[in-house]
Amino acid sequence: MNNDLPVAALVTRAAHGDSRASDALVERFAPLIWSICRRYQPSGADAEDVGQAVWLRLVEHLGELRDPAALGGWLATTTRRECEIAAELGIPIGSIGPRRRRCLEKLRRDLPVAALVDPAAVESHKHAAAQR
Repeated sequence: MNNDLPVAALVTRAAHGDSRASDALVERFAPLIWSICRRYQPSGADAEDVGQAVWLRLVEHLGELRDPAALGGWLATTTRRECEIAAELGIPIGSIGPRRRRCLEKLRRDLPVAALVDPAAVESHKHAAAQR
């Protein structure tokens, strides 16, 4: 039933917690994700990791999509990026997220770098350090 709805309607319903709409999105777009993964020829486990990472990214950003009707393009781009990053860096697909998180944490602690992104945060950090 939900699978007959336009993509934008499914995205809206899924963003509001409708699990049937979420299931319909997975059913509709899983073949797209797997076909893109096959082009990069990751091992079976790595392809599954890509799929899980892509669906997780969608859940994290479901309410923020600028054009819900263009979900297929968003999923294709996200899938390619997950596969290109791993291939380019020569690292397992499942380690991309944790490595990215650690790198960003290190950059945020580096005050000169942090100042380029958010000068107010650096001032707040300096103020907190002065109070210790």
